[in-house]
Amino acid sequence: MKRLLSFVCALALVTGAAAALPAGADPIGAFTAAGAQASDYTYELTEDGTARVIGYSGKAAELVIPAKLDGHAVTEIGVEAFMDNADITRAVIPAGVKKIGRAAFRNCSKLTSVTLGEGVAEIDEFAFESCAELVGVKLPSSLKQIGGAAFRYCEKLPRIDIPEGVVSIDLLAFAGCEALAEVSAGESLEHIGQNAFWGTAWQDTMLKEEGMAVINGILLAHRLQKNVVIPDGIRKIAECAFRQDNFIESVVIPGSVKIIEEMAFSQCRFLTSVDIRDGVEYIDDWAFYYCEVLSSLRIPGSVRRIGNNAFDSCPALTSVEIPEGVESIGSEAFKWAQELSAVKLPRSLTDIGYRAFGYIYSEAAVFSNFTVRREKFTVLSYSGTQAESYAKENGFTFIDLDTLTKGDVNFDSLVNMKDYSALQQYLSGWGNLIADTAAD
Repeated sequence: MKRLLSFVCALALVTGAAAALPAGADPIGAFTAAGAQASDYTYELTEDGTARVIGYSGKAAELVIPAKLDGHAVTEIGVEAFMDNADITRAVIPAGVKKIGRAAFRNCSKLTSVTLGEGVAEIDEFAFESCAELVGVKLPSSLKQIGGAAFRYCEKLPRIDIPEGVVSIDLLAFAGCEALAEVSAGESLEHIGQNAFWGTAWQDTMLKEEGMAVINGILLAHRLQKNVVIPDGIRKIAECAFRQDNFIESVVIPGSVKIIEEMAFSQCRFLTSVDIRDGVEYIDDWAFYYCEVLSSLRIPGSVRRIGNNAFDSCPALTSVEIPEGVESIGSEAFKWAQELSAVKLPRSLTDIGYRAFGYIYSEAAVFSNFTVRREKFTVLSYSGTQAESYAKENGFTFIDLDTLTKGDVNFDSLVNMKDYSALQQYLSGWGNLIADTAAD
């Protein structure tokens, strides 16, 4: 649609100017269905009247893209605009360009140097992928985001300086850059995607010498080991940092970590112990998905949000402590916890997602994603809370902790030898008490 509008607008300009020009004159270049032609460049007009370069027919080795085409400021390099070019050795992007589009310079086989002018805020996915001769990249301070696989397989790139201002580096951004040995980044960097530096000399050296690859306090990769103690000072565990690690059995996460990102520990099949220290604030979606032997969990009071499916498919989980301070638990956060029969929830909870607790796996439930409501599930909390509403909406037993009898460990309104036996088993490490209030 944008290309069609570009063509119509350009045609109107040509028609309107024709009467004032000599016969045969073309004031702004030849137009095709693909856009306007200015010298060797094909472009289209964006909604704000600026130019987006969408093609190039020239043979220049040193490409200096003009700041204007037919009087229109160039603000974007479009999708695949220079892809597969076999002539360009050096590219200079002018100040004023805001975005380098998807695969814009992908597989430019002779490209060795790229200079991005001030103004570029986004480098889209695959933008410079497989530029195998690229050895120099100058990134501007205006840059905010580097897209997925943007520089993947730039095998000769030796160094990258991520300027202050960049917030996000997406998955596989520099993966397969074998010669990349030096990486620096500003303090603004908040997100590093999965395997962003996989297969680089920098990451390989970090893992060998330090055991972990860390940029700006973000832990993005680690050396395989059974018992992991994340050092104090790490502020974020990046998405998929430990995903599918079949060596790890225990992990200690210090209070300096504020966020455990998506899928950080998902599918760690032998992870039995997770020690999350006070200070962690956010456990993101799918963070501990399918940790199949994880049996107990204590969430510290500093946590404010537990994401969607955060502990989904942890079938061995028998006890979960959710303390005061937690405000939100996402949808299906503890789905398929087959052994979890009760949960104690705090007053601070204001949002409990769809099927967050009390829903288990059933092979027969083909038409409900193999998920059924557990027949006997108990929610312990306080009258008038979101927890009470959740229990009633899902048909679960609700026990008001304000009315719970001291010593009534099994919640049968009696205090007798059954409670004593349950308490003894708990203290011996054989049992599980959800309502520790009753045991005080």
